[in-house]
Amino acid sequence: MHNGRIDSLGELRQALETKRDRLVRNHLRLVEFAAERDPELRNSMVELMERNGFLLSQVLNALDRIADSRYGQCLNCGERVCEKHLAALPWATLCQRCQEPLNTLNADTRPAVFQAG
Repeated sequence: MHNGRIDSLGELRQALETKRDRLVRNHLRLVEFAAERDPELRNSMVELMERNGFLLSQVLNALDRIADSRYGQCLNCGERVCEKHLAALPWATLCQRCQEPLNTLNADTRPAVFQAG
């Protein structure tokens, strides 16, 4: 990586694997923490675990697409996903044209995005 930019799929795969490992560790800590807490806090912990698990699944799917040489292709239309979008969200699955209608439809109902460290 140079200046925070990923220059190759190998570096991207390594960055995603690091993110995956961090998410797995976070998940295990959340499970352990939830087991030690009172029932009132467990609901909050479950929500955090679900968000963490969702992001983990996105990272794992991105790693699968790298392995299958499909990384960077829109899963809807097959076009290339913008490099800037992939730099910001390496697990992005849709090109701007396919993502935009979803952004418009979900603008009022979309939950806050949880970004695990």
